[in-house]
Amino acid sequence: MWVKSNTANLRNGPSTENRILSQFERGKEVYVQTTEGSWLQVNYLEQERDRELIKDEDDLKNVYKSGWLHESLLSDQYVEPISWLEKQIIEEKEKTSQRRSQFVNNNPQLNEEDKDRILNGYISIGMTKDMVRASWGEPDDINRTLRENYTREQWIYGSSTNRKYIYFENNTLTTIQD
Repeated sequence: MWVKSNTANLRNGPSTENRILSQFERGKEVYVQTTEGSWLQVNYLEQERDRELIKDEDDLKNVYKSGWLHESLLSDQYVEPISWLEKQIIEEKEKTSQRRSQFVNNNPQLNEEDKDRILNGYISIGMTKDMVRASWGEPDDINRTLRENYTREQWIYGSSTNRKYIYFENNTLTTIQD
């Protein structure tokens, strides 16, 4: 069988209560040994090159490792391994999600609408610079206009073919242009 989720926790027993031994990426090949409910005990090679170490049946026991995976994480059809680019995209999404969650958790005074917007990557008029950074990340460029009584900033997000401009007066988002 093959791991079909982007990551799968291999455990030392058939339950999420059991310790995680390792994490497998999509496409990892495993061999089912036994089942317990919806959990499968599997054997696997830590490194594909370990296959070369197998000369006889005794070597199988020494080379293959064992652990438990939930059946929902596996497919009996071949699954393409995760690519380097996909891995980078997943890691970036995880960082973005962590940034948003951390900001919301550290700012309990936020109203529910703003929490929801930030967690889902949206912005709205009236947000502060910190709220926009939490939701969208750092801008690609900032232009500032300083006046006697206030500061106006233009934040630029995106590539030259897909730019978004947002404007702050002092610390408050006043305009969104796309």
